[in-house]
Amino acid sequence: MKLNKILFGTHITLIFFILFHFLFIWSFNFGVNSQLVYFTRIVIYLTGVLLFFLNVRRFRFSVVYYSLYLCYPLVVAVAWLIDGMMGLIVGAALIFYFVPTETVIEKGQYQIREDFNGVLDACCDYSVYEVGSLLETKVGEFQLEMKSIKGVDLIDKNQMIVYYGDQNLDSLKIRID
Repeated sequence: MKLNKILFGTHITLIFFILFHFLFIWSFNFGVNSQLVYFTRIVIYLTGVLLFFLNVRRFRFSVVYYSLYLCYPLVVAVAWLIDGMMGLIVGAALIFYFVPTETVIEKGQYQIREDFNGVLDACCDYSVYEVGSLLETKVGEFQLEMKSIKGVDLIDKNQMIVYYGDQNLDSLKIRID
């Protein structure tokens, strides 16, 4: 019973942590390191599965909530077996939850990351982040027509040049806010 309370407290606390993180990113372009957020998502999922198994004997609304963590991947697998595209559409929420942010290139304290907006989204949306040890700030975003960033040069603290394509002649100047 004590383990149940600890897991429940951890689960709810981490859910509120993620919600506040997304509110801060959405409102102020400021948040916690993306690797910490990814680890937190994994812990939320695992605590949900563990809480399901600890509470399955007594039926309450919370058991139905915890069962979503266990049953949703099964529903996605069945939908994919029935029709591949239907599985993709049903599983998009789960895929979005577990896809880590991909750092394409890093230069000094800046990282360029490819944005993941879903499995059927257009190609090549990128965001520029200023990364500290625990906190990070989104300082810019851009879009390319191809998926091949070759390098980055920092001009000063307000501008960077992104080289892409097969030759260094293809470049894009980005203003960092």
